[in-house]
Amino acid sequence: LDSSEGKTCRQKLALLRQRLREYWRAVLGRRLDKRTAEEQDWMRCRLTCRVWTAFIGFGLSRILSQQLRVLFGGERQYPEIDATAIVMATAGFLLQLMPTLLNPRSLDPWYIVTSLLLNLTFVRSEIDAREAFILLHGLQTIVATLAKRTRCSIFCAGLTSAQILWMSQEQGIQFLEGEQQGPILLIFLIPIVLMCSLRRLLHENAVLKMDLQRRTVEL
Repeated sequence: LDSSEGKTCRQKLALLRQRLREYWRAVLGRRLDKRTAEEQDWMRCRLTCRVWTAFIGFGLSRILSQQLRVLFGGERQYPEIDATAIVMATAGFLLQLMPTLLNPRSLDPWYIVTSLLLNLTFVRSEIDAREAFILLHGLQTIVATLAKRTRCSIFCAGLTSAQILWMSQEQGIQFLEGEQQGPILLIFLIPIVLMCSLRRLLHENAVLKMDLQRRTVEL
């Protein structure tokens, strides 16, 4: 009985390890099937275009609302993020005017360049480091989901974290002290969990699509 129970336990552990390997291959982008990999890359390109189309709407609405406030004698709200809105709208328009600019080979360069541009808009900004953290971390997580290689996401996330730490030191802000510790950790962890889940979902979607195509051809 002991030997049979031990054998069953080893089988369960082996199955668990296999499932974990499959999960991290999906999250990290390590795909075995070439056609599935190509389909997933083109899926990321299409979704990236849609995301930046939404960014156009955000950027234009932000710029228009600021102009209307000034026109009617009001004060601008959070003028520190105006440059960010302009960059988002401009990059989105560029992608709409030149859709061939984005393909599986240029997906990661596009992600890195746009991420660095968004970071640059906060270099000389007087925005609070905590607000910059929420905005930049949220934007990075959205676009990092569609990056082709995980190491590109890690690279840009590292630069963003370094920038936020530098801003907090300049402003004398301690992120992980007092009552701010819990909310800051949640804001940091929740988008990362969502990013991993969405990358897994993209992988499963591409695998399912290619599997359906193969079954259709066989029939």
